[in-house]
Amino acid sequence: GSEMCIRDRPERIGMHEVFPIVAGRASATPVFVLVDERKNFVEAKLPKKAPAAPCAFHGVLARAGEEDRFAFRAKKGRRLSIRVLARNLRSPVDPVLIVRDKAGKALQSNDDASGLDGRLRFTPPADGVYHACVRDHLRRGGPTFFYRLEVGAVPGSAGCNEAVPGRRPED
Repeated sequence: GSEMCIRDRPERIGMHEVFPIVAGRASATPVFVLVDERKNFVEAKLPKKAPAAPCAFHGVLARAGEEDRFAFRAKKGRRLSIRVLARNLRSPVDPVLIVRDKAGKALQSNDDASGLDGRLRFTPPADGVYHACVRDHLRRGGPTFFYRLEVGAVPGSAGCNEAVPGRRPED
């Protein structure tokens, strides 16, 4: 077996290009790594109790037609930003993001809000458990169909709306 180590370990929050070193040879192309302060969960090892926002989930759409669901707890009226990163991380997933209630009813969805990745603003109608769901737009899947799903507070949310020139305001 060959050992793997990482050159240029990220030391600050944000997106980083990391070059893995295998058997003494650095990769010619980078692996993109996102570092932030959220509690992170991997699809295969989810906690028994749904975590409270802010949190992030990492998963793979391993089979065609698969929709991954991640439970999170939220407070009534506390506006959340939910986004899925896939294409921005060089994954083949064309993600569709769906928020469902505890019974599985779709409350809100988005496709392609952030370029080819999905993002939405969600205001929970009640305290409780909700599900952030990810599927591929064309229902594809496979071992390389990975993504990152982030649930958190709306940046700078003190009751203000985001203003982006040339775009209509989000509700």
